[in-house]
Amino acid sequence: VSVAVSPSLIRLEKTAFVTVRGLVLEGCTSTGVGFAGATDCRVEACEIRGTGAWGARMDGGQRNTVFGCDVHHVGQGGIYVGGGDRKTLARGDNRAENNVIHHNGVFQKTYNTGINLTGVGNFATHNLVYDTPHAGLVLSGNDNLLEYNTIHHTNLQSTDTGGVYSCPRDWTARGNTIRYNIWHDIGGFGKRSSWVPVQNGLVHFEYPHFTWAIYMDDPTSGNTIFGNILYRVPISGMHNHGGRDNAFDNNVIVDCPAFQAGRLAPNWSNWPRIKKLLHDYTKPGSPYLDHYPRLREYRDERPEAMTGLSFRRNIVYYTKDGTAWLRKHRSWGDRMLLYTYRIDQQDMATNTFDQNLVYCEPGLEPFVKLTAIPEKAQELSWEEWQKTGADKGSQLGDPLFVDAANLDFRLKPNSPALKLGFQPIPVAKIGPYADAQRASWPVVEQSTAAGKVKPTVRAYDLYPQIKAQRLAVRGGLPRTMAKLKAGEKVRIVYFGGGIHGSTGWRKLYLDSLRKTYPEATIEEIQAGICDCVRGSGYNHWRYEHDVLAKQPDLVLVDFGSDDHVTTPPAIQCAIEGVIRKTRRANPAPELLFFHAFRAGFEKAYATGKCPTAITAYELLADHYGIPSVNAGYDIAQEVRAGTLVVKGDKKAFSADGTRPSALANQCYAATLAAAFTELATAKAAEPAALPEPLAPDHLEHAHEISATKDMLSGEWTRRGPEDPLMARYARHFDELWVTRQPGAKLTYSFTGTGTGLALLVGPDIGRYRVSVDGKERSTQSRVDRWCYYHRLSAGSVASNLPFGKHTVQIELLPDPPNRDDPIAEAKRLDKYKAEDFQGVALMIGKIRVVTPPGE
Repeated sequence: VSVAVSPSLIRLEKTAFVTVRGLVLEGCTSTGVGFAGATDCRVEACEIRGTGAWGARMDGGQRNTVFGCDVHHVGQGGIYVGGGDRKTLARGDNRAENNVIHHNGVFQKTYNTGINLTGVGNFATHNLVYDTPHAGLVLSGNDNLLEYNTIHHTNLQSTDTGGVYSCPRDWTARGNTIRYNIWHDIGGFGKRSSWVPVQNGLVHFEYPHFTWAIYMDDPTSGNTIFGNILYRVPISGMHNHGGRDNAFDNNVIVDCPAFQAGRLAPNWSNWPRIKKLLHDYTKPGSPYLDHYPRLREYRDERPEAMTGLSFRRNIVYYTKDGTAWLRKHRSWGDRMLLYTYRIDQQDMATNTFDQNLVYCEPGLEPFVKLTAIPEKAQELSWEEWQKTGADKGSQLGDPLFVDAANLDFRLKPNSPALKLGFQPIPVAKIGPYADAQRASWPVVEQSTAAGKVKPTVRAYDLYPQIKAQRLAVRGGLPRTMAKLKAGEKVRIVYFGGGIHGSTGWRKLYLDSLRKTYPEATIEEIQAGICDCVRGSGYNHWRYEHDVLAKQPDLVLVDFGSDDHVTTPPAIQCAIEGVIRKTRRANPAPELLFFHAFRAGFEKAYATGKCPTAITAYELLADHYGIPSVNAGYDIAQEVRAGTLVVKGDKKAFSADGTRPSALANQCYAATLAAAFTELATAKAAEPAALPEPLAPDHLEHAHEISATKDMLSGEWTRRGPEDPLMARYARHFDELWVTRQPGAKLTYSFTGTGTGLALLVGPDIGRYRVSVDGKERSTQSRVDRWCYYHRLSAGSVASNLPFGKHTVQIELLPDPPNRDDPIAEAKRLDKYKAEDFQGVALMIGKIRVVTPPGE
């Protein structure tokens, strides 16, 4: 066993004309060979391994080279190539050439790639890069050349990246060329859903996922991608995410969607920084406008405009076998996706798709996904796509490769691609080459991924599920059952979700209770949520106003099925807050957890276990002695017995997997009625003293407060319960404060650690500036695709504040947010009215605050 103690092995600092040759460099805590301000120095024919950081790193200096080295099993990246001056555009002319790099990123997986090529006027040529956890290469800076490289089996432990990834978020970082490279077996391994990673307690990872061979991200611009060969890149060959003036020409793309281009949102938070960089780099005296004349046309208005793109003279080649997995996975049948193109309609004419040759093996048809904002998304056939004006001079036909089956994508002399202007790719020059200063020759790859990577899904169980049961009595409902038996008045609050909590099953079980206890007066108070805002995360805030204020005897809590994509820790933080508020209330109602069913839950119940969300509730119920009734357990039994199907028109739990059918309502009611019968005779006990919480960060101290007139400045209108806009929301808000005047403000103070707003959103919702304690904190908008109508929403204004008194100001801004998504949804549903989307508004129902006791 050896332990590295030296930070670096060789450091060439402000040194000139030094060559390091033929060494094995191994064992240091930082970079193996570091260049700092060196000139005309070389490291060649070396093996570099076992370093804590980079194998070799060139920072600054000029005309330095890492040549012919084998770099592998290093802590960060393989070779970092910097140098040059971005202010003056003076070139560095540093290069990584003829190297073999693999198994980098042992310690730091991301953005420390095989080669990071940055600075100005530098080179990465004739390298072989493979078996990397993240991107094969990262590209930024200006006028750099990435040429004659072979890159494969990258992104083995990451997604949202590429064989080469470029994301400087700077319009002035441009002029780079990616030319004559081979990219293959690039798929990405990551969470199936980044937005809702935990589903039923499992996190599913999959390959391939959200990864491209050549990825120009956020909004990388002004680069040339020419003469590359791409195959076995399942997600898509090339991706342009909002960039301008990128040329994707003369490439060969085999058995994968050829090209994706999608514009960025107009309200993207990085636009101010990008605009500032543009202004800083194009001030008088700067070389940028002369060197990059297109920058003169960049303006502050409409930064999202995705213009000047070129996709020309490419060869796209699709076989049935090569595309079979992707077509099956995406349910495309005998169609194969060619492009995904999302752009403002007004910018389409500025981009060029032309002179491409597209081959589909007989029996396959190409199609294009087009979203010409604000129009709705379309799937177009090749002929329909050409009618948009794109690919007018392109053809469908066989490019006549020399031997495509054996990955020889050179062209035969009579290829129709040549007549369209395609320039032959010098395949023989790509990759490492024999040289006296190559560390090893011939190159013998040591890939541990080649031949083993295939489409796969892996599930990791983060939250073990517990045994399912129909009824858990625990502490029972002694006070409620005593009042029912005595013929007294019993007030039951339904505190649940907005879709499955329909009146059907609730009426049935209440009728059954009234029949069983005819002398009792049973009153139900509806505290279910309006609209489709479901789950404990939104609803726990309103518990005091909507539930405790009604002084019920019993609260039926029904959010388990709505929390199906909520993590157990989040569920427990919210619901434990509800439990502890209940126990501290005077008088304190009793709680009964009711677990509804939804499509997907049957899988867990078939194993005898509770779904993960229900498990989270049951663990709390055990801790606090709360009885629970699991109607989903009975539904799942009916499904297994074949007397119900999960989804369908007849003998189904639901038509959509959530809303209970008449049969499901009967099942729910029967389960609850049977539970009350058992609870009537069960041994019960009053709850003991409030135990220590399960979740240390529970939300017992989360509250809603009303906005008051003295908090408001500018023109605001109070909407009371009698107002038509309030008709659906009166049980949640006592009043609604509405402004349509830019500059109108809400200012309030609170003592605590966090705050938010409960509000209405809709087609006229505006943007608002948030300031905390006199400092601007953020600009927010709650727009999403469903904002074509008014509905409930909520969001954090500030969180993780130091405990103490804070003053918050919310100001309505004049510029409307981007509303393309709700407009497209309204048009899809034939509900679009232009006047609905005019102006800006802010509609505040409640202020949310977290006010834990002082530390």
